[in-house]
Amino acid sequence: MLIRRLAAFVVVSTVAVCSLAGCGEDGTSLGRFTVEEDIPETRVRGGGFGTLLPGSLAPLQLDIESEEEFTSERYSVVNAIRVTRIVLTITDASEDTETDLAENGMADDFSFIDSLVLSIEATFDGENRVAELASVQSDDPGLAPGSRRLSLDTSDVDILDFVEADGGYRLVSTATGSPPPDDVVFDGSVDYRVNVGFR
Repeated sequence: MLIRRLAAFVVVSTVAVCSLAGCGEDGTSLGRFTVEEDIPETRVRGGGFGTLLPGSLAPLQLDIESEEEFTSERYSVVNAIRVTRIVLTITDASEDTETDLAENGMADDFSFIDSLVLSIEATFDGENRVAELASVQSDDPGLAPGSRRLSLDTSDVDILDFVEADGGYRLVSTATGSPPPDDVVFDGSVDYRVNVGFR
């Protein structure tokens, strides 16, 4: 979904953006814009024992580029992409007794997570590279009992190379904690800041 339907706007308005907002410090950026993408509902199975498996939070599929429309040739004016915000929110479906046989009648929260790191990885010339996108640590107030909103700390790393990698990119989540007492369902949103200019 990223950059979709924005190519014409970017090409026409980059000079205007530079005039209004000022050129970037690196001398290659003319301006920037933000794209917000929804994170679909994700279910973490509860009622189990042991530790929270990293795969439990893997369904976070950030659609940084549109597979049909994003190409480096068409969008060559894009010279940086950064994830600036990731927010997760417990949904009403989290207490739905029809879809959760283990539902205990208690309001769900994120307290089953001890820590969470979201990274992006891709292969470049046969070498695997990984960059941390966002994380949340155990002392974060969003992990306190009763909290239904979790805002991750973003790393502000430029991920354009990963997005354009020949073999594509992969998202990896590393989580520690314990399975929740019943299923937890959350959705959320992610913001990207896209710099446009020269390469």
